[in-house]
Amino acid sequence: MSPSTTRSINNFVPCIDDKRVLLQEHFLYESDMLLGTIHSFRCKLISDESIATEIVLLHGRVLRGFFFNDSPPKNTDAIAQHFMKLDESGETAVCWKNLRGPEPSLLKKIKEKADKGLAHLTYCRKRNSDPYDPWNLNEIETEFARLIAIFLDNISDEYRTEEVNLYQGHVKRISAHTGVTGTVLSSTSKRESYPKGD
Repeated sequence: MSPSTTRSINNFVPCIDDKRVLLQEHFLYESDMLLGTIHSFRCKLISDESIATEIVLLHGRVLRGFFFNDSPPKNTDAIAQHFMKLDESGETAVCWKNLRGPEPSLLKKIKEKADKGLAHLTYCRKRNSDPYDPWNLNEIETEFARLIAIFLDNISDEYRTEEVNLYQGHVKRISAHTGVTGTVLSSTSKRESYPKGD
């Protein structure tokens, strides 16, 4: 049971323990599912392309919301700014919005595809839109590894745990190796290699 389950949702203000739990358990899980699925698909540990696509899109949608929702819709929703470094007076010293930059069109596309094609059964699904249209895994991995690395480099020390620090090193290794070659998830169940930039 998390520290916050006994507190009223309407008056919820996350404490340090809430943030540590969210970061260590849930943020790392979402990040690892996205980056780990891309790695597993490349290594052919996941052979079903539609499963890999759904995992990447759904976890990408969650992380996109965490990184780019500047005003959470609910007071229980976590956003990246909640974890930024503090100054001596306890005020936020780092502005996440300035660190991350504008939202890339790739992340907007992931949100749209996941919202309309996977996460909800809706009349707004486009008839000729397939959530399994080709996805450039190299671009997805590069963008999310960049955001995760910047985020973990700038979190307040009070939220750091051994697991968070280990994962930070893991993401830095991924960032150092992205951008050479990658795999395209396509709707034809065929893997295609491509050079960076295609």
